[in-house]
Amino acid sequence: MNSTSICPDVVPKYYTVTLTLMACISFPINSTGVWLVWFHSPQMGKFKYCLMYLQIATFMTENWFSFSPGYYFFPMIAGYNLSFLGEFLTGHIVMTIWGTLLCFELPSLFICFMYRHDAAIGINNSKNSLKYLNYFSSFVAHLLPPFFATTFQLSLLTYDQKYNLLKTKYPQCLHFADNRSFEVYDWNINSWIITCGIGSLALALIVVSYGFGLGIHTMHILHKLRVHMSAETFKMHKSALISLSMQCVIPSIFLIVPIYTILVIVIYQINGLHDICPDVVPKYYTVTLTLMTIISFPINSTGVWLVWFHSPQMGKFKYCLMYLQIVTFTTENWASYLSPGYFFFPMIAGYNISFMGELITGKISILIWIVLLCFELPSLFICFMYRHDAAIGINKSKNSLLYVNYFALFVAHVLPVFTGVTFRLSALSYNEMYTLLKTKYPQCLHFVDNRSFDIYDWNINVWIAVCGIGSLAIVLIVVLYGFCLVIHTMHILHKLRVHMSAETFKMHKSALISLSMQCVIPSLFLIVPIYTLLIIIAYQITDLREYSSCAMFGICSHSCISTIVMITTNSRYISTLKNKMSIFKNSSYKHQKNIQMNSTKICPEKIPVYYTYVLSVITFISFPVNIVGACIFWYNSMGNYKYCVLYYQITAFLAENWSSFLAPGYYFFPMIAGVNLSYLGECWTGHITAVIWNWIFGFELPSLVLCFIYRHTSVITVNKVIKKYKNDSY
Repeated sequence: MNSTSICPDVVPKYYTVTLTLMACISFPINSTGVWLVWFHSPQMGKFKYCLMYLQIATFMTENWFSFSPGYYFFPMIAGYNLSFLGEFLTGHIVMTIWGTLLCFELPSLFICFMYRHDAAIGINNSKNSLKYLNYFSSFVAHLLPPFFATTFQLSLLTYDQKYNLLKTKYPQCLHFADNRSFEVYDWNINSWIITCGIGSLALALIVVSYGFGLGIHTMHILHKLRVHMSAETFKMHKSALISLSMQCVIPSIFLIVPIYTILVIVIYQINGLHDICPDVVPKYYTVTLTLMTIISFPINSTGVWLVWFHSPQMGKFKYCLMYLQIVTFTTENWASYLSPGYFFFPMIAGYNISFMGELITGKISILIWIVLLCFELPSLFICFMYRHDAAIGINKSKNSLLYVNYFALFVAHVLPVFTGVTFRLSALSYNEMYTLLKTKYPQCLHFVDNRSFDIYDWNINVWIAVCGIGSLAIVLIVVLYGFCLVIHTMHILHKLRVHMSAETFKMHKSALISLSMQCVIPSLFLIVPIYTLLIIIAYQITDLREYSSCAMFGICSHSCISTIVMITTNSRYISTLKNKMSIFKNSSYKHQKNIQMNSTKICPEKIPVYYTYVLSVITFISFPVNIVGACIFWYNSMGNYKYCVLYYQITAFLAENWSSFLAPGYYFFPMIAGVNLSYLGECWTGHITAVIWNWIFGFELPSLVLCFIYRHTSVITVNKVIKKYKNDSY
């Protein structure tokens, strides 16, 4: 579908089919949820009414959108209704109802958190000091739906205003003015739409911020009153709060990310119709990737640190998890920071936008990323295989699936090799690329001489189709077998439950559930964007070129999401992080610090916890900042001066990382002495590490002097040119 109109007359088939499929899947699942909450929640008391409120609000919102869907003409704030309701109700009324229903999700969710907070306070019958503040916040949350409905209703344009707007800005859409189910909004004509958006966002942020504080306060109360309740009661309160938080956070991603994307599209007026292969990459694209890297790096680093240093009871399983963490971490960093690309969908084409584009070709860059991505399958499969073998080993029975598992593991490791070889064979020659661009995309012909640009086409080289279909087949085989392995592992655990303690069973079960969550949730951030891209490529939907390029945001975030899920579903990791952070909350911290400072012992045996923690925080903050700084100077400095600045940046970066991460030391002043804290202390003496640091640190002075000399030389050169010009003029 190569539509050239911003408002096509025909709705794509995939749109209505996808919405119908979603409705068919969603309806029974939501109905089951309502049935379970209402009829099978005997111990929840009044909390089930709060959950029922939430279930009904979300159920009605989703069903209204699925059974009365609209098709939207972004970046216009416009669209029309596709259902039979379009014959009875105007598009404005339909949209107002849906927006109001969506707004009711906030108060329904807030009231659930409020109930959990009140229930926690009621454990020892203490007075709720936040009672009236909670009621006021609940009132503010319930203000959101009427506020939205009122302001959105006031933002309606008259027929003449709509007609003039379409005639002036979008003449190709003028025929929609007479469509009863069509509606368009513009803040330049009617500012109520801005009031509606900003006001609703402000109310939502206020309530969400207070709700987040309420959740933290509830957890604080539970831990404070833990001694006054049984372990079962504490577990019930804690699991209810965690379940509610997960019910809030995970679905919110599927609201916040699309709404954020739509806001960017509307504000920047991204319609994807001007050029299929723009010369300039949009600023939001690089900024978003940089922000994702800055957020992702410390989270992934924390995950690696927890797996390697704080998994004493995991045995060899930690090596499997480490394999998975390193692969996902490397894949995400390659795609978001080291070698990001900007893609020209529905063409299978794009180019590298990082400094790596000057070092390696676009073919090599995308090949490395795809191979790294393919390694995620075997790294995940080996984790499930280990859990299966651990379950069988409980009663030391023979593993009848041992060789089948090894064969499946071999097949999983065939994927990166197969994909790498076939993708490499799918490359087009210079002449083939030139002919393809000249024939199909003449406006992109100038990219053929770009070293970091690459394009593929199955009509010219069938190996790209072999790569895609073959890789998909291998993935499906391994995933299906892995799913069967999980089912079999659960069956073994329940079968052998009588032969193990409750604690051992819980450990095996929680490890398997954590791994499954770590697989399923991040996979959504891979499967949904890739599925969308396949549709765009298959149907050649040029209208969605820029939107489809943004699918990389989802793909580049899956490692970060995976690490967050791993940490939040592992009680040991959570307690480790709490213990590391408790130093800042401990009321006796200052007293302990004074004792240490006034101690006559000049060389303590134990290193203070805050010392290593602060060094780690400095490293997490410093690494992306230094990298971004180096890139800014590299791409924005003039002439040879950028090499001087880069020289200084590299020496400062290496010196800082050596002293804070690679080989940090703890010093016993006023003695000129200290001890190395890192793993390098096992390989090298403290003298060697100190010499290396001083050597690197010493390079900072000449690198800085070189920058000043260059600036001085530049000024003298300019001065000579000016004098010469004056003399010549004279």
